[in-house]
Order: sequence, then structure tokens, then C-alpha cells
Amino acid sequence: MRRRVNVRGIIINENGEIFCQQLTANNGKGRNFWCTPGGGLEMGESLLDGLRREMIEETGVEPEIGKLLFVQQFAESGEQSAHGPNEQLEFFFLITNWQDYQHIDLGANIARRRGSGGMRLCRSENDANFTELSDRG
Repeated sequence: MRRRVNVRGIIINENGEIFCQQLTANNGKGRNFWCTPGGGLEMGESLLDGLRREMIEETGVEPEIGKLLFVQQFAESGEQSAHGPNEQLEFFFLITNWQDYQHIDLGANIARRRGSGGMRLCRSENDANFTELSDRG
């Protein structure tokens, strides 16, 4: 089983809303899900450099990276994974310049991901469900 290391940015505004993106697993063949901006590290890339690169690729905005909030580890297989059976290790960092993400022109973003349903400002109603508040895509 291969290990994939991912980094994600947590952007929370003054109203407690979280900036999220909707993706489809396995390059559009799997389930739809919500996540925060980020992605996998390239070989030899540091966590902070990878997060900075991913955030710029996905949003066009350079993040101000704060503290590490938490780490998540899980296994994927079948339709869930575009990379075959693997272990996912994700590092979530606070992004402190949340104001810069309030008005993003995703049409200008040249690195939009395949299977992306766009990015939204969401409010968590519980740990598993997100309510869409406004379309940013």
C-alpha cells in the first residue's frame, strides 16, 4: 500500500464560515465530496511549500499559513482512489489571510481540478454536513 501525503488549508471567516471545494473522487468516476483547498505533495516538497503551491494553483491567492491544526490518516481503495489502494495522510493548516479569499475569480484560475464543482463558502452544521451559503464558482 502506498502512502500519499496531502496538505490542506483551513480558511474560516469572522462568521465561522469555512471555504470549501466540491470534488468528485477518482477523476469524476467516484463519489462527490467537500474538502478544503489543498492536495498532494510533490517528491521532496515540504509541507508548507506544498500547501502554498496548492493554494495558489486552486484559488490564485497566496496563503498566509498559520499553525498546524490537525492531522488525519485514512485508507482508500476502489472507486474512492485515483491512485489505487493507498493510505492518505493529511495535514491541515490554518490560513490567516481569510479576507483575501472572499472574492476569488475562479474563471481566472488556470489550474482548476477535473471533477471540481467549484468552491463555496460553507457553514458547518455538524461534523458531516455542510450547508452552501454562497457560490464562488
